[in-house]
This record gives sequence, C-alpha cells and structure tokens, in this order.
Amino acid sequence: MFNRFFLAAIAIAALVQSSTAQTRHVVGDALGWIVPPNGPATYSNWAANQTFTVGDTLVFNFAAGNHDVTRVTQSSFNACNTTSPLSRTTNSPASVTLTASGPHYFICSFPGHCLGGQKLAINVSARGSSPAPQPSSPAPQPSGSTPSPVPAPARTPTPAPAPAPEPATTPTPAPASAPTPTPRSAPTPAPTRQPATHVVGGALGWTVPPNASVGYQNWARNNNFSVGDILGN
Repeated sequence: MFNRFFLAAIAIAALVQSSTAQTRHVVGDALGWIVPPNGPATYSNWAANQTFTVGDTLVFNFAAGNHDVTRVTQSSFNACNTTSPLSRTTNSPASVTLTASGPHYFICSFPGHCLGGQKLAINVSARGSSPAPQPSSPAPQPSGSTPSPVPAPARTPTPAPAPAPEPATTPTPAPASAPTPTPRSAPTPAPTRQPATHVVGGALGWTVPPNASVGYQNWARNNNFSVGDILGN
C-alpha cells in the first residue's frame, strides 16, 4: 500500500515539474512575427516580460512567403547580417525548442525587415537555476561634439615706413593700331536628348531597402532626370 502511494506521488511530481518547466511562448503575443511599428523595442520589451528555460518552445506566427525565422550569431544579429544563418524556417507557425542555455538570436532575413526591428534576442536559463536577465536593445551612441576653438588675441599690425616717391616720367604714347575683327561662328545647336527610362533602385528594385531610406536617396543622386523621362520598376 505504501509503495502505491509513493509511486503515485512521484508520478504527480513529475507531471507538475514537466508542466511548469516547459512553457510555450508565442513571440509578440497577438502582434505575431512582423516588422513592428515601434522598431526593435517591440520584441525586446516583450522578451523582458518573459522567463525562458531550457525545454521551452518559441512559437513564431507570420505570413509564410512574407517573413521567415532565421537564427544567427550575436554579431550577425547586431549588424542584421543574413549571409551566414545558423538555421532558417519558412513555414508558419514556426516552433523552436530551446535546447541550450545562454543567449539566442533570431531575425527575419527578408530585405529590410531586420533593420525595421523584426529581430529577437533572448537569454535562456538552465532548468532549476535563477532566471537569466533578458538582453536589452543597445542604446544609440551619443554624437561627439567638437569644442569651439578659442580665438587668438588680435594683434595690431605695425605700419611699414612709406617708400620715398620716385620722380615722375612722362610716358611716350605708342601709335594706336586698329583691332583685327574676329570672325564669329554660328552656335552649334544642342543635341536633342531622347527620353530615358530609370529603373528605380537599380537591381534592388522597389522594396523595403536593407539600409532604410538611404538606399533610394543614393540611387536618385546618381541619376539625371529630365522632362519626358520614365520611372520603371
């Protein structure tokens, strides 16, 4: 009889531990996995209110074909570099089981999405240990100010002694010669320019640029636009 109660107590304790140790985290809650309207702070604030433990699961809800879930290193996360991913999932919803403690970094590899704030950094605690603090978004570096130069005291120039005047001489006038007329040629008419077609963004096309608004500004500065030209995509 005692053995039955003992085995039942062990089974109940195992069920309670399993239910409390493994948590299903829906990334972004109702917002899902998108380019957030408030930038990177959206997902860093969400992570700050969570406790992640080995064995937990992250669930990313997104529109397949418009987003993905790419796990990267910290340096790739900070630079939004998608060239060397650790893993990539394109099916939605994407479930990621946290099998190791420590920091984990996720981004969307679609052009411009990571720069727009679709990125998540979390810190996973080992089972049975104290919750690890979640990483925060890096604060922008303050711009350095250049101190104003201190003007040097003004110096009063010492006037140089005036040279003695030379005796004036009367110049001998040279005989005037009639100017030779220069023949004028008719102006060459300017060549007629054909209308040009400008492909917006070049090879990048019309999309969310990886370097925000600077991409199309740089492209526009490298093109000359005239009346009659065509913008294409």
